[in-house]
Amino acid sequence: MRPDQLVGLLMNRARGGNSGLFDSKPLGATICIGNFMQDRQTQLPNSAEELENDFHPDSLGLGMILRDAYFSLRRCSNAHCAPLDCNGDQFVLLKLLSDREGLTQSELVREAGYDASTTTNMLKRLESKGMVVRCPDPADARAKLVYLTKKGRTHQLLLWRNSEELRRRIWECLPEQDRETVANGLRRIATEMQTLKSSLES
Repeated sequence: MRPDQLVGLLMNRARGGNSGLFDSKPLGATICIGNFMQDRQTQLPNSAEELENDFHPDSLGLGMILRDAYFSLRRCSNAHCAPLDCNGDQFVLLKLLSDREGLTQSELVREAGYDASTTTNMLKRLESKGMVVRCPDPADARAKLVYLTKKGRTHQLLLWRNSEELRRRIWECLPEQDRETVANGLRRIATEMQTLKSSLES
């Protein structure tokens, strides 16, 4: 039975007719089922051509490609940092602090992209290793400013040098004429996903 035939039977039942089917169902349930089937019918393509021409927003599997690239990069980054008793996520915080010391924990959360709990735990570990120090913010008693120690700055430089091959291989695997396009495209995707996330949370 085609969906339109089933809808016709259901609507006939809703109007009081006897279809020979669903006579034991309450009228309200029958109407709901009929409306559901009618909605499903409108979502179906009318022809093979319409189905073929339907727009598939991720027909290249870009979402999964980005996911695979991210996890591959993260595993490789961890492997490069492991000999120096660090991981890739901690390296990110050390690099951000080497570029701009005195960031608040909230600023680190925003810049690094980790949640507040994860960032706090990483800072505690780095602090226990003597690589960072957290000081009260004179402008805000509730906030703390994070600084690299001498040990932390030395460690960050060693990590940066140790990961040089990783950074070089990222770009060498791309044709030179495509590198700027890839970089700009990834920036646009990151911005668009942040915009989408904000709209879902509002």
